[in-house]
Amino acid sequence: MSDIRPVKLRICLLSKADRYGGGASKIAEQLAQNLTAEGHTVIHLSRSSRQGFNQINRPLYGRFEKLIKKIHWHLRTLGFPEILPMELPRLLLKKEFRQTDVFHFHDISGSISPFTLLILSFFKPVVWTAHDCSVVTAGCIHPLGCERFSSECGPCPQIGTWPLQSKFDFTRFLYKIKLFVLRHASNLTVVSPSEWLKKMINQKVAIKVKVISNGIDQLVFYPMPKNRARASLAIDEQAFVIAITANSSRNVFKGFYNNLSVLKALKQRQVVFTLLVIGRIDDTARHHLKAFNYISTGFVEDACLMNEYLNAADMLLYCAEAENQPLGVIEAASTGLPVFGFDIGGVKECVPVSERHRFVAPSQQAVLVADIEHYASQTQKNAADPFFSLQRMVEEYEKLYVSLAR
Repeated sequence: MSDIRPVKLRICLLSKADRYGGGASKIAEQLAQNLTAEGHTVIHLSRSSRQGFNQINRPLYGRFEKLIKKIHWHLRTLGFPEILPMELPRLLLKKEFRQTDVFHFHDISGSISPFTLLILSFFKPVVWTAHDCSVVTAGCIHPLGCERFSSECGPCPQIGTWPLQSKFDFTRFLYKIKLFVLRHASNLTVVSPSEWLKKMINQKVAIKVKVISNGIDQLVFYPMPKNRARASLAIDEQAFVIAITANSSRNVFKGFYNNLSVLKALKQRQVVFTLLVIGRIDDTARHHLKAFNYISTGFVEDACLMNEYLNAADMLLYCAEAENQPLGVIEAASTGLPVFGFDIGGVKECVPVSERHRFVAPSQQAVLVADIEHYASQTQKNAADPFFSLQRMVEEYEKLYVSLAR
């Protein structure tokens, strides 16, 4: 990585969790690790950590963790999720945070108050990466077809589901808070991983949004011989293998059952394939999968093993219900695996321009099925896409931090 300047920075990253909390938290953790390796002083604060806290990854709420989590929980049940900036006093008063050059927030839903960003921005440069739509909604991660956020939110069809876990609907008030923060924060830089989400933000608020695309470790995700990758799964080298990925079959955003709908249509057209299911599946999903010749890997924590699974496939089917810039698609593109699916959010931005025709509107499922049927007769891997590297992403954020800390 290039040496940007000899003076190193003090950087505080904040997220909902460590890498086990999803793509946004994983990006925060990877930034913390790589910026530390570059000689910067980095603290990564997270609400929870599955792997355990350490010198870099520390508890977001400090010694008042139990109390603050309890208060946040009660406020959420009343319809005011994270309304009080309970984490703010520690960030303002503790010496190591007062000396911080830049604060960088990631997935704040369910963990951090928007008021914390607002107030902190009057004292320090603040970066907020919008990993999902909640930056311009009352709190929902994705509107899922609801257009109420385009005016002023509420009544909300997602009340009662995370992160709006309440019987009471104050989403119109929460929506106004979010826009107030975006418009009045003193030294706030909003970053979007995708051009799609940047446009959505600018439709709501006239602020400058910087695009820094997500990145993955391309020393881990890379093309490898298909026969070698298939050996461990005992998959026939001549089989046409379709992979589908999801962190859980119950995650409505990932479109598990959208994928099954496309696969059923393929089967009806006599396309013979082996289905590689990467991710958690429940009993309901297993029941539906009985219609296919499938292999289930379960949840995959090992990135090297995930690389093998992706290289064992002939294509990835990704028919998400709602997405921004999924790391799973980026990982596939980095192995050269062709991706077919729905043109949702910023998904197609994860693959080279020449490959984006493989994404269609959800209403055009028949076109998608025909495209896959045609591809099945002439499978061919793409060249690996080098753009979405972890190194490039870290360098872009590093340059941003330096410009803000001057």
